Amino acid sequence: MQFQTKNQVITKLRQLAESHLLVRGFGYGDRWELESAMTKVDSTTIGLTHPSKQPFMWVTPIIARVTEGSLFYDFEIIVGDLVKRDESNELEVESDTLLICLDILSKLNDESYEWALSKQSNLQPFTEKWDSEFTGHIMNVSLEFMFDYDYCQVPFTRPDEDITAFLSATGIDDETQIFAITYLVTQLKENGLWNKMHALYPFVGGTANRHSINLKNPAQYKITWSPTGVTHNANGITGDGIAGYGDTGYVIAAANKDNFHMSAYIRNDVSVGFKCAIGSASDGNVIQLLPFQTGNLFQSSINQNIASTASNISSKGNYIGSRLASNRSIAYKNTSKLFENTTASSSTPSISLFLLSRHLSTSLSYLSDFNIAFSSIGEALNDIDSIIFFTITQQYETYLNRQI
Repeated sequence: MQFQTKNQVITKLRQLAESHLLVRGFGYGDRWELESAMTKVDSTTIGLTHPSKQPFMWVTPIIARVTEGSLFYDFEIIVGDLVKRDESNELEVESDTLLICLDILSKLNDESYEWALSKQSNLQPFTEKWDSEFTGHIMNVSLEFMFDYDYCQVPFTRPDEDITAFLSATGIDDETQIFAITYLVTQLKENGLWNKMHALYPFVGGTANRHSINLKNPAQYKITWSPTGVTHNANGITGDGIAGYGDTGYVIAAANKDNFHMSAYIRNDVSVGFKCAIGSASDGNVIQLLPFQTGNLFQSSINQNIASTASNISSKGNYIGSRLASNRSIAYKNTSKLFENTTASSSTPSISLFLLSRHLSTSLSYLSDFNIAFSSIGEALNDIDSIIFFTITQQYETYLNRQI
């Protein structure tokens, strides 16, 4: 398990692909580079869509991590192949690409490579990716190497302090969960969304304590759960609609009255009704997400006393409500905009936001039976931010095998 540079590792992955009897194409880079590589054709390059390059293996870097004398390279490996236009061989291609992924994992576990392979990996199938007839599988891979902190000849990437703080606070040591958290934090930072967050609840780890920790800052806004009524497991949190709630301890500052968002990633379909995913109300000022209220309506009200609604057909989805100005608010379900309106803001509630219910000054209401896998609180997200945020969140949930 000796030290190796990323360049050395990619060279070995390329050689692995070239030695596989079925893999005929290889590439390395971000996902957007894969889309470009699909169709690129010039005097020296044939795109991956060309039959001579099928099936292909594409490697995307996620992050390098250093911890306790070990260096980890985390990669996403995509194995794909074209299906016939009538999709008559889609299942066959899906099966073949899965077998290739298993071959790759078996080979990566070979001791001759002098690295240690994490024995946990999600293999996510896909169809018709990148505006093509591609079908295949995406898997996450983590390779471990020995790293001596006194080894001065080789530069290294410092571990992300925010990831380290969250893992320390939760005690999470599962490689798949670490991989997902690493992806989430890295992508939020790279896309300029991290600093807009005040609280992030990834609901990973399966216990009440781990689900209470704020990823953005574990020392702030730790959720206090009700004595009964909330179930905690690998899928996140689920209320009973009777007594369950979580107090975030977060009170919206006056400075954020017209610059605020909240989100909830809901995995289950529940019966229609006044059920709150996150909210509070005091002195006539309301903030709440009601994904599927009576009348088949979605409601997002942010620091106002008049409800803002849109039609909705089910509770399942990722919901984001944002107030971008005193007279402008928007809401999204996944990548679809539910509404944009000019309802004026009033003032902010003076009490903390609750999850799975709406917090009132002396009681609570709108208790829900939602299964929430992710929630966030922070500054407003505009249209582009909202779509990027969902894309990142969806991939995070996919890594944990609990996507909607």
